[in-house]
Amino acid sequence: MVVRHGRNLGKGAALRSAFLRAKELGADVVVMLDADGQHDPGEIPGLVEPILRGEADMVVGSRYAEGSRVDAPLYRAIR
Repeated sequence: MVVRHGRNLGKGAALRSAFLRAKELGADVVVMLDADGQHDPGEIPGLVEPILRGEADMVVGSRYAEGSRVDAPLYRAIR
């Protein structure tokens, strides 16, 4: 499903629209990924598993977490 705005309203508006649409659909879980190819969609099942088991209300993935493989460009990894 693709939700589009008539013009570019920014990332915040895009996220808001996505969450509102998910609420309208009665979604149990919502996953947001940037479309820059730096995140592996194959990891989604593991990411949402604690939610589906009722152990968490929200899970935030980070490529900078300890033990994570960082595929970010060098300019993003240096903080």
